[in-house]
Amino acid sequence: MAIPTLPLAFIGWFFAIASFAALAIGVLNGFSWGRTGLEYFCWVLIALTLLSGGTRLATYRQHPQGERLTPRGWVVAVAGVMLVALPLIALCGVTILTLRSDEVRQQLERSRS
Repeated sequence: MAIPTLPLAFIGWFFAIASFAALAIGVLNGFSWGRTGLEYFCWVLIALTLLSGGTRLATYRQHPQGERLTPRGWVVAVAGVMLVALPLIALCGVTILTLRSDEVRQQLERSRS
């Protein structure tokens, strides 16, 4: 009896969503692992976003020989990836920089005591 497997994309995004839910609770309640966990989550989300966009573009590139994408099709494909990837990467980057600031460290230490 074969065990059904889940697609890697599903596993990755499920991990991201489940981690976000746990981290939001951890940061809001001031747990000591909240800041480090949220920073790790942002790094993983950046990696998943880049891999997802790269996979999408690689799939477009591997069209059958007779059905080549037009230059307009490539522009639309790249624009679609950028429309999703750039805001997510920017948001995660700003979050990482904010979490590393001294003000946030002090605020989280105050909330724990």
